[in-house]
Amino acid sequence: MYNDDRLEHSPDGLNSFLVDSEKEASERVGLEYEDEENDDIVEKPYNPDDIRIHPKFFSVSDICRWMSADPPNITVKPSFQRNLVWTTQKKSLLIESLMLRIPIPSFYFYEDENEHKSVIDGLQRLSAIHDYVEGEYALSGLQYLGDKCNGKKYHELEQKYISRIEETQLSVNVLDNRTPELVKFDVFTRVNTGGVPLNRQEIRNALAHEKTNDLLKKMIHSDVFIKATQGMVKDIRMDAQELCLRFIAFYRAYDTNTKVPNKDRPIAKMLDECVSHLNSSDDSTLRGYYESFEIAMNKSIAAFGNLAFRKPYQNVINKPLFTSWAVTIAYSDLSFDVLKKNRERMIERLSEMITSDNEYFYSITASTASKKSIDKQFTIAYQILEEIRDVKQP
Repeated sequence: MYNDDRLEHSPDGLNSFLVDSEKEASERVGLEYEDEENDDIVEKPYNPDDIRIHPKFFSVSDICRWMSADPPNITVKPSFQRNLVWTTQKKSLLIESLMLRIPIPSFYFYEDENEHKSVIDGLQRLSAIHDYVEGEYALSGLQYLGDKCNGKKYHELEQKYISRIEETQLSVNVLDNRTPELVKFDVFTRVNTGGVPLNRQEIRNALAHEKTNDLLKKMIHSDVFIKATQGMVKDIRMDAQELCLRFIAFYRAYDTNTKVPNKDRPIAKMLDECVSHLNSSDDSTLRGYYESFEIAMNKSIAAFGNLAFRKPYQNVINKPLFTSWAVTIAYSDLSFDVLKKNRERMIERLSEMITSDNEYFYSITASTASKKSIDKQFTIAYQILEEIRDVKQP
């Protein structure tokens, strides 16, 4: 077996990109850190004329009314947003700014074809305002109006302060539904200015339709996914959902003739496009992806047991191993029984390839998103499965 000290002594200094904080963040959610920035495909930018963002002004009173409607006309706490983490004092200082008529930064909304709005940037500020108007907390720690307003809930304020809050005009940049679907992912990435910026999968989730989100949630909560990954992959920042989305994206791109996926764009763009595809897919298509995913997970369990998708002696899931093996084994016609009977042979063969084939080791460890690395990942998975096919079965 090997250990990852090989990276530290490589001539190319491959370990230099393994930033400690990023490694720790990955390992906390049960995934091995990988370098996806070295994707060798450069995506051409879109026509700037396709981007449609309109600056508008809405009063606090209007937005609070939309939020309180049944059903709401604005999604302020969509599933992609993280739990609110602002302290009461921080929220109070924002309210104080409104009462002092101090302008606050702009918001970004997305408006769909039904004119329903979703908050993309500014969720915590908007939630702080709405929650105060709804009487959910009292002000504290104010800098200028402490003597008059500390300890008071919204309905307890002097009328002039209530009026100032309600009449405040909030600057909102609205991205409308005429903007091409894939352009929206790039726009949201650029305007993502929160204190803890959304990652790419959280942005995809913002643009995903309910049925797409439901599919990914169903996948990560399925017994077979939890069993295949030993429950190691957490969804704190939608890492588990991204892993499942990768399966669908590469499953769609897989070429049954060449046995490798057709990768003609960066992985991030593949996943963006996959969300758009799922948004426009019918229930039968979505159900088909889920069934293929279940087959992939069950076959992976049969083939590798509790060692599926991991390097030898590693206690985290390796994304390239997950994607290449899950997709390849889903397309394989080898039965569950054959895979299970050859489990020991499969584990030994994969371990041997990782430890003896340097090209394969680096394809699942460094520059994992390059076309060359991805081809290698899938080719080895297919090769090992074919070796099992050639073994005389008992």
